[in-house]
Amino acid sequence: MTDTGRGIEPEVLPQIFDPFFTTKPVGQGTGLGLAQVHAFAQDSGGTVSATSEPARGTTLTLRLPRSTRAVPADEGEPEPVSLLRPCTLLFVEDDVMVAEVVDSALTGAGFKVVHARSGDQALAQLRGGLRVDVVFSDVVMPGSINGIELAQLVAREFPGLPVVLASGYAGSEIGEPAVTLLAKPYSIQTLIRTLAEALPVHD
Repeated sequence: MTDTGRGIEPEVLPQIFDPFFTTKPVGQGTGLGLAQVHAFAQDSGGTVSATSEPARGTTLTLRLPRSTRAVPADEGEPEPVSLLRPCTLLFVEDDVMVAEVVDSALTGAGFKVVHARSGDQALAQLRGGLRVDVVFSDVVMPGSINGIELAQLVAREFPGLPVVLASGYAGSEIGEPAVTLLAKPYSIQTLIRTLAEALPVHD
């Protein structure tokens, strides 16, 4: 894939596949998800590489092994997930566009969604007495604490409150037993299923 954009600076090019690396300011998204592309290529036994010339554009080359396996029959859409009881979810996301789409889908699935724009705001809400059934947060967050740190603080201060983190890097190591990691990009059905499975089986 080749574009004719402004290109990538030589000092930035070696980092574009690094997990959590972005040149975007906080609150303006997290880039193109190239760490996901790199992880997909490696998991598939392939490679991905990039070349770029300032003011002339960038070329990404993805090489994947050819498969000889037959294409599996379409098994149809998975059964939609139903919540067993009303649930309140604290959704931590600084990207307004992502928040609007996901918030709408979660509300349609039966969640009552409370929104926070940062890990600091989410923690303040919980410490202020907000009662929720599950926390769903991105890993890269503005403010003084990221999603991983938020999950660790929640596990310490609110034992038993499940946390689901969304990460664009498939190899992320959270190191926190109470945390479920959801790889980006994810489908809404996968998100809802993951959240439902993270909920306690009893009140």
